[in-house]
Amino acid sequence: RYDRPLIAEAQCIRCHTNAKVGNVLGVLSIAQSVGQITTKAHNEHVNKLLIIMPIPLLAALMIALFLGRRMGRSIARLKNSISYLDRVEDLAHIRFSDAHTGFSELDDVLVEVDGLTDKIRHLAVDRNLLEFEIRLLERFVITSDVVRDWRRYVRVITSDVVRDWRRYVRDLLKEINTVQTVHGVFTAFAVGDRPANVELFWFDTINETVAASMSQRVKLIVGETLGQVATDFIPRQHSLDPSGRPTLENARQLDLRTKEITMDNPSIHGLVGLILPNTQNQSQVERLLVESILSTMLNVVGSVRAIEKHTEDLEFYATRDPLTQMYNQRMFWSL
Repeated sequence: RYDRPLIAEAQCIRCHTNAKVGNVLGVLSIAQSVGQITTKAHNEHVNKLLIIMPIPLLAALMIALFLGRRMGRSIARLKNSISYLDRVEDLAHIRFSDAHTGFSELDDVLVEVDGLTDKIRHLAVDRNLLEFEIRLLERFVITSDVVRDWRRYVRVITSDVVRDWRRYVRDLLKEINTVQTVHGVFTAFAVGDRPANVELFWFDTINETVAASMSQRVKLIVGETLGQVATDFIPRQHSLDPSGRPTLENARQLDLRTKEITMDNPSIHGLVGLILPNTQNQSQVERLLVESILSTMLNVVGSVRAIEKHTEDLEFYATRDPLTQMYNQRMFWSL
């Protein structure tokens, strides 16, 4: 409905003589029924909204599914990586720097997770390594039997002594290979003015080429470290029971890690070494583990050698005359 007042104008005075210009002569009212029009417009708008409404909902759903899938892959990757964590070194397999979730904030968090795992991997010590160190120290306890067996092995090399010593070294290498791949060990000790006694024990099967090449490398290292002439000694190589791994056919794939010890009284200069795979990406934990094994072996074998030398000196002075160096009366009556 539309209402409008009729204002008297100059031309209206000719007919409406009793009115003046500006007076309200009446009201003009226009009314029309718009119910059908509004109903029709309402129905049209509702129909259009019903057609358009699913489009933004579908778009929002697709965006949510897309982002959820990207985030779900990263979360599933994190769960899978964590589920396979059994050792500290397994942290190296957790990498999220190349994951893109679609959210820069979450990507930054994943990058920080990579940095955290790297720090933990370099700072933490594996429980298996600690247990191995304990077992290794227990195996290397110096007892009278160890000294006696070592002296028997050094002085009187019989088939029984060699078999027992091979079994001991084989069990030791089995223990070491539970945490670190080691193909063999060697020991070289020079007592006094005697030539170096060099022993090389193989845990894996090798061919003649590898045996000759490693023997030459050991001779060079022993000669440079102990100051021995290479022609004065020949490394004795012992093949233990096969480990079941493939035969070693290339000496270039092997690396030697050694550690030496020097004693003044008695005069002993020794060297122990591990034959390892030649890898360039050895972790810091593995390097520390190898150094720990070498130090333990060096201390024990060096101590046994020192005890053996002191025992020899005691036996010598107990059976010799200090002036003439000839057998004394005790030795004479024991003959």
